[in-house]
Amino acid sequence: MKNNKMITVSLTQILENGIWQMEAEFNNSYNIAAIGIVRDTYNIPADTHPYCQHMVSYGMINFGETVGNGKVYYKENGTSGNIAYQDNQIIKSEYDSEKGTLIFSVDGVQQPVYVRGINEKVRFIIFIYYPQASCTIRSLKKLITPTTKHVANEKVKTMKLISEIGKSLKSIPDTLAQVYRLPFLKEQILAEIKQAKVTFTEFVKSGTCASSAAKSISKQTWKEIYYIERTLLPIFDIRSKELSQCLSQPDNAWV
Repeated sequence: MKNNKMITVSLTQILENGIWQMEAEFNNSYNIAAIGIVRDTYNIPADTHPYCQHMVSYGMINFGETVGNGKVYYKENGTSGNIAYQDNQIIKSEYDSEKGTLIFSVDGVQQPVYVRGINEKVRFIIFIYYPQASCTIRSLKKLITPTTKHVANEKVKTMKLISEIGKSLKSIPDTLAQVYRLPFLKEQILAEIKQAKVTFTEFVKSGTCASSAAKSISKQTWKEIYYIERTLLPIFDIRSKELSQCLSQPDNAWV
């Protein structure tokens, strides 16, 4: 085949506040295709495989050399247990924003491997590889009640906003929690902010790396904070401008 290319696209509908369901059907895919979700804040580059860290994908038997056979993938880590669907089957994804879950069904049969821990806005995605392949979105709708239930042999994948283990907002000062409303923050970030004896809001608003508050925060921690800002921008009250300015400073500007 000529001009084979990985094509991952998202639907425009942002999934939030309720239960959303998409039904899709692939044709002429040679069993290299997938469905899933992507973070709403992530712009999918061209020629991207959907097992990257910003997407959850459920693929066909030939979805990838090591990622086929019906595995559900997140951050290049697959969990087997679902069937490897094929062309001309109806694949359903159901996202519940209240429960933070994504559950798949094939021809009306709910699959045991599902995703939980989704606590941000997402969009449905589809992936195809061959130029003659196609995907028909048979339906996209918001439901009043879920159509899913518990099934035998359930397996769970947890989707976290940050790969490393973080701390709950319960351990973060109220002033910081009110501004950022994050379910997790890296322990290192929290420790250094506490050591600086200043709230994150105060030193970001200072707008300069020369401030005593900013100097007490390591460059690596600033990078982690910048990642959080950039990835979760829509829920923040403070934008990334100050963080970008600080990160552009030479190494000797940091303690």
